[in-house]
Amino acid sequence: MCIDFQWLLYLLSFFVVGIYWIVHHNLFQHIVRHDRVLLYGNLLFLLVVSFLPFPTELLGIYGTRFTWTLYALNISLVGLTLTFVWWYAHRRGFTGPEIDDRTGRFVAIRGLIVPAVFLCSIGIAAVNLPAAFVTPLLIVPLQALWVRRFRRQ
Repeated sequence: MCIDFQWLLYLLSFFVVGIYWIVHHNLFQHIVRHDRVLLYGNLLFLLVVSFLPFPTELLGIYGTRFTWTLYALNISLVGLTLTFVWWYAHRRGFTGPEIDDRTGRFVAIRGLIVPAVFLCSIGIAAVNLPAAFVTPLLIVPLQALWVRRFRRQ
């Protein structure tokens, strides 16, 4: 494999982990209390985030349907575990008073957009692998539409 491509994969992995770190940080600015379930959910989130470089490298080396599926499943698990952490914290009343039920639901549903897109991309990869690689580009407009809908209500 070309050394330049390895750097590109490193940067992809770094930025995906970095974006999730920022989202995690932003969510935890609103979580004011915790219990053991929340801590273990957060630990599970850390586990699936720390696994991301492995399927990213496999995807870069092999670029097969299997490696895409592994990568997409990992990204989906990252999003699902972080959404679970938020959902659990909000439902247990661990979020600050600035987070009402409507906002709590908005954040939880928004957190499901990335996993939904990546899970759909697995099916797309079964038919057309190159199309699966561009499927994640749908995340930005879908999130923008969700934010727009939330603001209108």
